[in-house]
Amino acid sequence: MLISKRLQAMSVAILFGVTAPLALPVTAQETVTASDSVSDTQLDAFMQALNAVNEVETTYVERVEAETDAEARDALIAEANEAMVGAVEETDGITVDDYVAIMRLAQTDEALNARIVARLDG
Repeated sequence: MLISKRLQAMSVAILFGVTAPLALPVTAQETVTASDSVSDTQLDAFMQALNAVNEVETTYVERVEAETDAEARDALIAEANEAMVGAVEETDGITVDDYVAIMRLAQTDEALNARIVARLDG
């Protein structure tokens, strides 16, 4: 079972550096490289950050989708991305680099994905 379609979309956006709602910026340095390197403490922080990012998404997604002016839409997307970065930065125990790295890793590492899904379901 994969995390969720919404998280997958965010991960794809992260992987390809797409500027879109739910797309945290691609960062140059990744500090998490294997699921066994993600501690329970890091995963707890990741889940808190994920919840915060989802709250930001909820705030912006309808506004972005409803915006018909391309420049205004791009501005809202940039604002949403900044807010998501801020949400992760405000979460204790995780950096934006680690958040992005864990999100990327969860797409290919079944063990990490299962740990995240268990926390989402639990």
